[in-house]
Amino acid sequence: LLDASTATQNCDVMNVAVINARNAATCTVILSDYESFHLQRWMRQPNPLKMSRSHTLQRSLPLRHVGRGVGNNGLDSFHAPNFKNQEENMQALKKYFLALDDVKKELSPIAKRVAKDNTIVVLVCNMGQSDLLMNFACSNKAKGLDASNILVF
Repeated sequence: LLDASTATQNCDVMNVAVINARNAATCTVILSDYESFHLQRWMRQPNPLKMSRSHTLQRSLPLRHVGRGVGNNGLDSFHAPNFKNQEENMQALKKYFLALDDVKKELSPIAKRVAKDNTIVVLVCNMGQSDLLMNFACSNKAKGLDASNILVF
C-alpha cells in the first residue's frame, strides 16, 4: 500500500466516498461514467413492501436498489411519519387546498398567456438556486432560445 502523499501526488481533484465496509460481504464498485456525487446502495433483500422486522439479507436474492436509510441488517431507518407528523402535514395541506380555487383563478389567465401549443414549462426556484436560474435565463437569451412559455415560481 502507498502512503497518502504518494497515492495522491498526481491528483488535481480527489473524490472521496465514505462507507462503512466493516462487513466482510460488502463490495465497493467504482465506475468511470458521467460524474455524480450520489452513492447508490444495492442489497440482497426481499421486496420491502412484503418485509417484516425479522427479515434479513438473503444471498439467494438478486441485488436490488435500496434507499440510503437501509442499514446492513436490511431494515430502513427512515420510518413513516407518526400521527403527530401526519396531523401537521394535513394542516399544511389544508391551507393549500383551501386556497387552491383562488390560486387557480389567479394563475389561469397567466397560464393561457404563456402557453405555446398547450405547453408550459414550470420551474420552481428557491433563493439558494437563484444564481442557477439567472444563468439559465442569460444562457437562453445569449443563444436566442425562446423561453416565453416558462413560468417560474
